[in-house]
Amino acid sequence: MHAAALFALGASVALLCGSASAQVLPAPTPNIETIPAGSLVIPMDNDKQNIGAAFNLAAYGLVKELLDHNIPVKWAIRAGKTKTSAPTDGIDFSASAARVAPSAIAAAVRDFRGGPFIVTQSMAAAATAIISTYNAARVGDEVAVYSLTNAEMIDIRFTLTQRPYVTVLDDGGKAQIQVSTLLAAGFAQATCVGGSNPGANCDEASDCSGGGNCKGTDYEVITPPTTAAKLSGTTCSTIITEPHWDETDPSITNPVVSAVRTFALSGGNILAQCAGARTYEQNTTFGHFQTTQGTQEPAGNVPFLYPNADLPYSQFVDNLDNQAGSLAEYGLASGSVFQNSGHPQVMFTDTDGASCVGARRPASTAQAMATAGRVAPAPALRSPPTRRRWRSSRAGPIRAAWSFIWLVTTTAVTESRRSTAAACT
Repeated sequence: MHAAALFALGASVALLCGSASAQVLPAPTPNIETIPAGSLVIPMDNDKQNIGAAFNLAAYGLVKELLDHNIPVKWAIRAGKTKTSAPTDGIDFSASAARVAPSAIAAAVRDFRGGPFIVTQSMAAAATAIISTYNAARVGDEVAVYSLTNAEMIDIRFTLTQRPYVTVLDDGGKAQIQVSTLLAAGFAQATCVGGSNPGANCDEASDCSGGGNCKGTDYEVITPPTTAAKLSGTTCSTIITEPHWDETDPSITNPVVSAVRTFALSGGNILAQCAGARTYEQNTTFGHFQTTQGTQEPAGNVPFLYPNADLPYSQFVDNLDNQAGSLAEYGLASGSVFQNSGHPQVMFTDTDGASCVGARRPASTAQAMATAGRVAPAPALRSPPTRRRWRSSRAGPIRAAWSFIWLVTTTAVTESRRSTAAACT
């Protein structure tokens, strides 16, 4: 995959910097690999990954743990699969597989959906030891893992090798929204460094007093206001995120949005959520990441259509559920079109009958983004039909955002950013 920084609009805004791989844009090319018998599968569908919850977010933390130990993880997403509002989720692959963790279930032919992760047989023994340790610390919340009975031909979208490191922005004072998701997925709790309460657990910048900073092995929270100088020091970050941030004063937003754009163009990756999507995209000086003239906020309704169910950011199972928020829904402003390869992930019908694009939280698991695109010197415009709109939703456990976090670990520039600092390895 070429250098890219994804930035989506919806409950989140995402952006691809540089030359985006065809594998993250509509109509991806199949990449069939022979996966040996004995390879491990971390399922990502609700009927197999449901220990302790309708969907166990700790599956993402297990993937991070494997990457922490330099075990490559393959991400299986079948090109061309579809998703309907029935709901019917397209199958990534079917195979005979036995559950091997946390307890044994006999082999049977099973359908795997939602973008499962795979550790090949050559690394299975090392991975099994890590899985056992990880699950031992999560009694009642263990991650299910299966083993393939036979060799299988599987469509592999990416092979992940770099672990993610997340920098959460706190300009809106809502960092805990996204930190709670990281913790639910098994990321290690950050603590205050320096200041008057070093070592105290922190979920937002204000938890650290006396000039201390909230920083951990898996994520950090930037003390507001976000500046270019602060972001330039985040050499280990694969992604920065901004939850709810509702601000319209350009004297406040311009320095932050400018710093974020610079971060993206340097190879970083950005995820903005809820009102944060509005604040970034509507900034007329440094925003308009994915639209030419910004957005508006119409009303919307169900049922949903999923036009790009085979893209990484659409890897969630089941329908999206209605979810309110400061930015309930939004669409293209009059005369505005998508740019930078923006494309819809979820579409719904406006209350006045217009066709819209949107994203709401899945009933069982998480919230999804509406559009994706990239920042590039010469973007190819991808204009949707007139009056298409997309949906935003309140922050919550975000499977689509988690898919985004794994996606950004595959970007060449992101890996370059991390490799420049010894502490990142």
